Amino acid sequence: MYWVSKYRLNREATANMPGFWSWLRNWDDNWFAGQRRMSGQEKFPYQSSAYYLTLAGEPSLEIWLQVPNFAALEESRKMASSLSATADWRSNIDEFNRYLEFVESRLVEDAPIPVRSRSQIGM
Repeated sequence: MYWVSKYRLNREATANMPGFWSWLRNWDDNWFAGQRRMSGQEKFPYQSSAYYLTLAGEPSLEIWLQVPNFAALEESRKMASSLSATADWRSNIDEFNRYLEFVESRLVEDAPIPVRSRSQIGM
């Protein structure tokens, strides 16, 4: 299952895309390490993260966080709630908001059918 958050890229991001990607790479490394450090937890509730950029339409970024189950989502929510009052957390969020504006979130899962390769579907 995946927790997907969509963000609109603001002017600061679109005016300097190489700088934005560099910032995002550093932010990603520091964000996840910082959350573990601030929460005192060795293990993080997410199994993986991936980033997707919209190629047609409004410039937006989707962040896909893989979680094993609903309990992990609840663990993440509790962690965020406890950290939200800290100065480090607020600083991370303020920096994130310089480049991105929240649009929506959704929860998705893999469909219960097999994935087929191009050769299997005659392409």
